[in-house]
Amino acid sequence: AHRGNPALIPSPPPALKNDWRLGEPDLVVTLPSHVVRPDDPEDYVNLYPNFRFLEDFWVDAIEWKIGNRSVLHHGTLHVQLYAEDFGGPPGDVFEDVAHTYLPASYPKVFDDEEALMIPRHARLRAEIHYAPAETAQADQTSIGFYAANGPRYARSRDLTIQFKDIDIAPNTSEYVRRDRREFSDATVVTGFRFHMHLRGRSARIDLHYPDGLTETAIEVPRYDFDWQYTYLLNEPLE
Repeated sequence: AHRGNPALIPSPPPALKNDWRLGEPDLVVTLPSHVVRPDDPEDYVNLYPNFRFLEDFWVDAIEWKIGNRSVLHHGTLHVQLYAEDFGGPPGDVFEDVAHTYLPASYPKVFDDEEALMIPRHARLRAEIHYAPAETAQADQTSIGFYAANGPRYARSRDLTIQFKDIDIAPNTSEYVRRDRREFSDATVVTGFRFHMHLRGRSARIDLHYPDGLTETAIEVPRYDFDWQYTYLLNEPLE
């Protein structure tokens, strides 16, 4: 298309402030810097900060401070426990998701009765999805931790259901994948999040209770990759 009248181009929006929304964190872990180059494919990068927790750390909130929003699309923070740090065999690593940053997402804030407990000796791994860039773009992102006032009644966790072996045949108009997770302990559900890139169209989560009752907890009929909301419940499900 031909370029329009330059005089009619609106002024660019003001630059976003890259301050901490929740105020200065109690602990800031800065990820290693990474440069996205024009010839790099769109891919995931694992970044390992040179940091280890020396004691159990109870977390009240987690916030990402993005270094370069033009290339960092989303990221997942993992807490890692190496067996060798506890006298186990080298090479064995136990991992759990602490928090995921998505476009339009908010910092993770736990309620008054729950918190995330990061164990002593834990290390961190950030899995970052970088988008292609026309010019070389550097990013160095930081993650802020807000300390809780001691242990809490409940520990918070993210339960992930993901599909990596997706194979959609040409001309398929309706492709459905289903999976399930079973809770072994009494669990309180506080929210949901969907992440399906450009091919996801809709999603639904049903809950099946021990007494045989089944109910739809949440349904997103028109998923939009540009608005990956985290849906927080007004009343948690038990």
